[in-house]
Amino acid sequence: MKAALDALRRMPNRVAPKPAHYLPSCAHHSAPSPIHRRDDRHNRTYDLLDMARPIPVWPRGPRRLRRRSLQVLLACPRVSPEWELAVVDALMRPKVLTKGKVEHRRGEQAWPVDAETRAREIVQEVSRRLDAAFDIAYPPEGEYLLVGEAPRGYEEETKALAAALSSALPEQWFVLGRLFVKSGRFYRRRFGYRMDVVPATDVHLPRAMRAKLKGLI
Repeated sequence: MKAALDALRRMPNRVAPKPAHYLPSCAHHSAPSPIHRRDDRHNRTYDLLDMARPIPVWPRGPRRLRRRSLQVLLACPRVSPEWELAVVDALMRPKVLTKGKVEHRRGEQAWPVDAETRAREIVQEVSRRLDAAFDIAYPPEGEYLLVGEAPRGYEEETKALAAALSSALPEQWFVLGRLFVKSGRFYRRRFGYRMDVVPATDVHLPRAMRAKLKGLI
């Protein structure tokens, strides 16, 4: 036995084999390196610094498209949409500036005595010039003072009608789908958490249509 041990010591490139149950005393303190880890399943070592994202990317399916309503409503609400948005903004951000926008104001829109007559004349003239038929109602009660649905395929003509009505009744706010119209100009709600009404700079009427409605818008 002594001779065998002496022979092992004289071999410079050999290391005495360790028992299978051998475990260093500091093994319970050691942890795998956060930089280099060994994947036992595929028997390879990968470097975390070379990975694009250390956090795993969970597979997600395709995003579902939002269904848009085919109905485009043209209406003049009894309560100003600008005032309604200002009320929501005051509830979300109760400050002096936001409260001042609605504190001494009423949200109801004034409807002149001859407003319905003027609106009927505008609808009739726009229908004649653009060769379109609009079904506009004037309910005596309810949420709207004037309401109608855009005919299928006549979205641009309905947009022109909204511009003409708001030009004839410049004090009233009109609603066209998700847009607001006042004094012949189109507006929309500001994107984000602010409830402000900002100009819709990307909404325009075709030049030929504006030429047909000369004197109305």
